[in-house]
Amino acid sequence: MMFNFDTAEFRYDPFPIAISRGVFAPDLYQEMLDNWPETDRFLYMPKLGHKYSLSEVNNARQYHDFIKSTPVWSRFHSEVKSKAFVRGVVDFLADRHIDLDLQRKMVVTNEFAPRIGLRLGEMLRGAALLDRRKVPLRSRFEFSMMPGNGGSILPHTDAPAKLITLVVAMVGPGEWKPEYGGGTSVVWPKDKTRSFNARNAFMQFDEVEKLDCYEFDSNQCLIFVKTFNSWHAVEPITAPRPDMFRRSLTINIEIPKI
Repeated sequence: MMFNFDTAEFRYDPFPIAISRGVFAPDLYQEMLDNWPETDRFLYMPKLGHKYSLSEVNNARQYHDFIKSTPVWSRFHSEVKSKAFVRGVVDFLADRHIDLDLQRKMVVTNEFAPRIGLRLGEMLRGAALLDRRKVPLRSRFEFSMMPGNGGSILPHTDAPAKLITLVVAMVGPGEWKPEYGGGTSVVWPKDKTRSFNARNAFMQFDEVEKLDCYEFDSNQCLIFVKTFNSWHAVEPITAPRPDMFRRSLTINIEIPKI
């Protein structure tokens, strides 16, 4: 795999989350930074907080055009979509006591390209669901940017279809300072009756308390599992300029909709 999780450090309470530093080889990481998508390709996403997104869901045409025309991201796309990547992440977590009971059950469905063979893909995924021994999975990734003037993501637990999320920081060494913020916070509702959140309702920042925060830093990856209480957020950023973006990749392994 392109990814290296050898330095991973885990927290298991209140939900499983890990941080791994130096996740990409330096030359590869620099090539990814040098070929980051142009800002005008991104879609503004106010319902999530204050961020911009480019993915196969958000501005899909721009996303696919960029992937096809940029060799390093074409390679990365192939990696994330591969069965080996999905199995590697599932096995990595299982080896650290986070066993999602997928190792002998998962069927990776990424081989169906957008708009091509979609009906056949849906039929096969439906057949997989009918067999209780099989769990269909897909993987995808998003380019994400949060502006320096208040970029944020509201407290949430992730959509029910998501199983595993990886968030990779995409800034050069020394480019982003801790005082700017942008770290991923593990949070908990002040109103304990709101702690169960399987359906992924959002809360406001003043409705939660911060249990921990993983500072945003170059070439690191956060890995966490969706649970009924996997509350996390990115508090508003206070960088010196609004054009200083917190850039990241968000990779999801999820159950596709049928």
